[in-house]
Formats: sequence, C-alpha cells, structure tokens
Amino acid sequence: QADLYKIFRVYLVSRGQDESLVVGVGVSENSTAMVKRVEMVNYLYNLLSNAGKVDSSKTESLSYGDVKVGTALYNKLSQLAGVNVVSGGNPVFRPNEVLTRAEAMVMVGRALDTF
Repeated sequence: QADLYKIFRVYLVSRGQDESLVVGVGVSENSTAMVKRVEMVNYLYNLLSNAGKVDSSKTESLSYGDVKVGTALYNKLSQLAGVNVVSGGNPVFRPNEVLTRAEAMVMVGRALDTF
C-alpha cells in the first residue's frame, strides 16, 4: 500500500494547507501495512473533517447491505459520499476487506480533490 501519511502531508503542504491536518487521523507512517476499507473511511473522514471539508448536512443516501443505517460507519460514508469521495453504487461495502491499490488511490484522489 502507498504511504498515505506522506501522500497527504506532501499534497497538503503543496496546496498551502497545514500538514498538521493529518496528525491524529489514524494514518500511520507504516507503508507496509494493509489498509481495510473501514480504516480508509476513518482516515479520510477524519482528515476531511479536521479540514472542514465534510458537512453533516451534505450527505448521500446509501444502500450498502452490510452497513446499517445510523451507525458511525454509515454516517461517515454518507458524508464522504456527499463530497464525492465514495459512491454507493455497490450492493455491499465489505468494510473489513483490504483495499486494492487502485481502490485506495481513487478514494485518496477524490479526497484530495476537495482541497
């Protein structure tokens, strides 16, 4: 997996943002760790929330069969969908499965597009 911490830090600094936005969002400097879908949602939600990029009033209704409405994960996903970081087009989210590099980079790219 890509080193998300460094990607976020470099990108934020290049855009004139404070790199401290990535501190405490759960992104480690361990570039060999596999990232589960739920972890990526937490990373991106925390990053975008710290930066004021997600808004609880801008959500999308999702229909993942394996994520219950009203749970913390559902709420984070619906807010990330509200800023086009995730989409609810699949019938399941599979929160505990590891992301592929391609899936991770799509989510990261979409998150970075919010800055």
